[in-house]
This record gives sequence, C-alpha cells and structure tokens, in this order.
Amino acid sequence: MSKKPDTPNISAELIDEGSQQLFNESVKECLEVLEGKRGDGLDRALTARDLSTAGVIKVTTSSSDVAGEIAIAVTPLATDVVQFPTTPTGLTISGAFTNILLVWDSPTFEGFTSTEVWRYETNLLASSVLVATVEHHMYSEPVNPASTYYYWIRHVNKLSQKGSFNASSGTLGQTNQTVASILTDLNESIGLSSLDTALSADIATIGTIGTSVTAHTSALGAISGEHYVRINGAAGSHQEVAGFGIASGPNSSEFTVNAGIFKVGNGSSSTTPFFIVTGVGMAVGQDGTKYTNQTKAWQESGGATTPPDTNISFGKWFAAGTYMESAMIADASIDVAKINNLTVDFANVTGVLTANQIEAIQLDASNIDINHYLDFTSTTSGVRFQKTTLADKQAGAFYGREGNVAGFRVGGTTGGIYADSTGLVELNNVRLYSGGPGTPVEFFQVGTVLTQGISSTGTVTILIVGGGAGAPNSGLPNVNGYIYPQNPTAGGAGTASWLEFRNSSGTRVGSRYTAAGGASSAITHRANNQYYNGVSGQASSQPNSAGAGGTPAPGDGYRGGGGGSPGGGYQNYSSTAAVTTVANAGTTISQEVTVPAGATQIAVYLGAGGAGGHFYYGGSPNGNQGVVSSTDGGDGGDGYVTYADPESGGIEIDLTSILTRLNALEA
Repeated sequence: MSKKPDTPNISAELIDEGSQQLFNESVKECLEVLEGKRGDGLDRALTARDLSTAGVIKVTTSSSDVAGEIAIAVTPLATDVVQFPTTPTGLTISGAFTNILLVWDSPTFEGFTSTEVWRYETNLLASSVLVATVEHHMYSEPVNPASTYYYWIRHVNKLSQKGSFNASSGTLGQTNQTVASILTDLNESIGLSSLDTALSADIATIGTIGTSVTAHTSALGAISGEHYVRINGAAGSHQEVAGFGIASGPNSSEFTVNAGIFKVGNGSSSTTPFFIVTGVGMAVGQDGTKYTNQTKAWQESGGATTPPDTNISFGKWFAAGTYMESAMIADASIDVAKINNLTVDFANVTGVLTANQIEAIQLDASNIDINHYLDFTSTTSGVRFQKTTLADKQAGAFYGREGNVAGFRVGGTTGGIYADSTGLVELNNVRLYSGGPGTPVEFFQVGTVLTQGISSTGTVTILIVGGGAGAPNSGLPNVNGYIYPQNPTAGGAGTASWLEFRNSSGTRVGSRYTAAGGASSAITHRANNQYYNGVSGQASSQPNSAGAGGTPAPGDGYRGGGGGSPGGGYQNYSSTAAVTTVANAGTTISQEVTVPAGATQIAVYLGAGGAGGHFYYGGSPNGNQGVVSSTDGGDGGDGYVTYADPESGGIEIDLTSILTRLNALEA
C-alpha cells in the first residue's frame, strides 16, 4: 500500500526556479492522488456526489434531521437557467392486461431533469408511494391482470426542486382480467347443466312436458306470426326464464334465445361458443347458482343479507359482456380493443403508435419520431443501413455495438469514417468542409497554388488582394562633395493574386479573377540637411494594411498594403535623406460570383509583397570614400484571398495539405 503524500507547505523561500518547480510538482502529485489519477485508490478523495451516487447519503436542498441525509446547496453553472418545475398536464393512462401506460405532456420549463411517478391502490395521495423517476414523458409499469391503481406525477429540476402534483385526485389506471381466466372461471362456476345429458339422449325417451312449459303459436295472415317456447324457473327473487322464439312480420323476422348458457351439441358432446352476461353483471355462487343482473358489490357483500351468504360472497362475479373462447373473424371494426397477446402479419397504424417497447423483425414506417432515447441492450445491436457488422466496408452505415466495442462506420469500399469506443478513428478518402454559413475562409500561404474542394453551387463572395509594393531605401549622403557611384534602390513591385474554379480533372472552368500587385514607384527624397520622418505606404482595402513611415526604420505592409518609407536627416553632411515616395498597394477584387457548372474545387494564388529598397557601399579602394549603408525601405504586404459561401462553409479541409503547409512553415 502506497503512502499518501503530505500537502506541501507554502513557504516564502520559494525564490529560485528549482524550489518553485519542486513545490509545483508536490502540489500536482497531491491533486492527482486525491483525484485517483495516481497512487493507491484508497487515498482518493470522496465527494458528496460520490456518496450520493453510491446511496450512502441522500442530498437535499434544505436542512434535514433525518439520519443519512445531508443538506447541500446545489448551485447550477452561472450560465444555466433553471426555472421552478411547472405543474404536469395532459396525464392519460391506458391499461391492457399486464401493463399500465402513463403518458403526459413534455415539460417545457428550463432546467427539467425528471418526472416522479407516485401510485396507490386507492385515491389517496397522502398514502401514495414513489414507484419511478423517468427522464421523459412516458412510463410503463408491469402489473398483474385485474389490477387497479391511482397515479400522480410531478416534475423535478436541476436544483432537485419538486413541483406540484398534476392533481390532488389520482388518475385511475386499470388492467383487465384475461379472457382465458374469465372463461375458465365461468366454466368452473357454472359447471355441467342437465341439458348436456338430457339433450344427448334419444328423443323418444324424453318424457311428457309438464305444466311449467308454455308453447304458443299464432298467425297473422299467411306470412306473419310467432312461435315461442318458454320455461319458467322456480318462483323466487332470482327466478330465471329459459326459452326461444321465432317471429316473422311484414318487414322483419327474428329468432331469440333467452338462456343463461348457450350451448351447441352434436348428440355426444356440446360446446359453448360464447357466454353472454347481461345487465350490470352476474354472480355465481360456490354451488353454481347464477344470480343475474347483480353488481360486484352485491356479490362481495354476500347477497346483501344479514348474515352474508357465504355461498355468494365466496363465489365469483363477472362483468357484463360477451365472452368467446376462440373466434375467426374475416373483417372487424373495433372502437376500443385491449389485447393481451397480439400476433399480426401487417399492422397499419394511421395515427399515433405509443408503446413502451416494440419488438419486431422488421418495422416499416414513413416517419418515426423519437423524442427521447433509443436504447439497445444487446451486445450485438444497433442501426444498420446496407451493412451487416461494424467491420463491414460495403456502402452503407452501421451504428451499434459488437461485444465490448461500440462505434459507427459510414462509407463504402473506397472511403469513409470509422470511430469506436476504443478510441480508434479512421478517415479514409474523406472530404472535410470548414466554416459556418457566410463565414469567409482565408488563405495565407504565399507563392504557391492552393487547391481546395468546394461544395458550393450557387453564388459566393470572393475577395482578392494583390501584393503591395516595397518602398525605396533612404537617400544617399553627400560627403565633402563626393557622390557615391551607386544610385538608391526603388522598392520592388507586388505580385498579382488570383482565384479560379476548376473541375474534378483540375481544368479551369470559367474566368480567372486577378488582382494586380502594387507597381514600383519612382524614387523621391528630401534634402538631408535636416531630419524628416518617412511616409507611410498606401493602404489596401484591408484595415491596418499600410506600412508605417520610418523614424528612421519603416514598417512593412500588411495584406497588400505598400511598405513604409524610411526617415533620414542631417548629421555632419553625411546623413541619409528621408524618402517621400509612397509605395503602392495591391489592387482589390471584392464581388459576388456564380460558381460555374461542373466546378468542384478552387485554385488560389497569393502574390508576394515587393521587397523594400536596399543600399550598401563598402568604400572606395583608395580609401577616399568610406563605408556607407542606407536605411532599407519597408516590404510590401503579401496578397490576401478569402472565399465565402452564404449557405455553408463550403471549403474542403485537406489534412495532407495542412500537414504539408505546417511542415513548410516550420522549415
């Protein structure tokens, strides 16, 4: 186990470079140990955030006497705007059989972090418990069939401030009892009826129908009439009637069956194609007795008797409806459907599909909007377009994970972009474009033709400045009447700058745009019998481009500006004379141009500024004339070119070219 370093003392004796360096290294070591970047991990400092994340403490924004809670004033960055959470709106709840789905309006206040979901079995907010904290506007909870819960939600911001609940009264969420379980209960509760055996016997063995059977036939003309058979049950509060009837009238006909159970038999067995429960529901006692048109509360109370009838209260209750074991339907229109397990070949959703989870081999949609995350849990998963794996180099795209490596690959066999979680990044034959919309891209390398790919197709703005001219050197002295044989040197002319468009083959398309360099000027001087400053060069179209006049040394031009002229003056009749020549600036072309058809790149040339004049005389062989050197004129500013696309940056970044330029600059 390593030894934790001591924090160094701040001493007033840190006066030399060595002691200061030692102190700096000691402080750096202590900080890195506390951050866990070096040394034993047991010496790493723990923050309140670490303890909160690990669940050791609970951070609150107000003072707390609860054990394990610590009050910390959480302050966001000064640039953050955090608003108090608004009251949630639009909460709707849907229940199927084993899941309840909550959906609400997405919060719009600044600083939102999460939404809390609270739940309880009854509509009592004070007793509700927190069941989930989600970062989006949807929550799905798995529950048992036939479950009933009430829900409340509230938003939380970055300061852990919690807003109001959506309402004091909860929103009801229910799941249905599965139809299969209901049918099982119905079959178990109702059991085998006497008709199952009676109707399977030979018709000749059925005895005489007693007085409890009523048969009625009437006729209204040749085509109208009715016939019905009715059997009244035993008298009592829950008397049932079974029967069937047929009727025919001038405009309609009818066949009606009145029975608690409808069965179809073939002489040896029977089946119940459907169960029909009418009224407010049906209760079935433990002994199979049916009680029609009774509420669930009536069944649970034991028939509303004193004492309760346990045969009823321990029985079962069924909601009104039609129950079918199985069905084959060719075409159906359903207003509301709750389906526990759905298997379909095609699902055409013309409105909105809201789901907590979608599992599909293939999902076809013209538009899928996702306002939160798209989560992939498998170690082999992701989104693919014409690629099968992360290593696949055929044309397409792959975003996903394979084993412990996550990454993406976009491109084809000849080029593309690859990056993964190991830190590997590959750029193969990739064209990178720079600059924001309308932002000029500048060129600085002088004397070399630069080519850059472009994505522009419309109108662009170009700025071209030729190189500025250099200024002459200072005038020659006159010593004892001798005139030196060398004449003053004029400044050099600036070189032209230009820009042209080229196609993919490198051939120019359209015109070349050329800005001429500044011309060299004739030499003029002041008298050297007194001192004068030099004059500044001519300014180009660019700010601060003129070379400053000398006092006596002049300044060089900038971005096409003319070089400054040197100053001079009297000193024992041997002083150089100040120059009065103004060095010319390069010309400027600044205009909008249309990119020619077929242009895929631009070629740019930056002209160099002219050199300032220079003079040096080493003296005459006989010694009558001494060594003389004048003050050099300022150099002209180099040319300058920019290119701006109002729609995009439009300039390709050639990494190889950049490296070449960097190497040239270093050289």
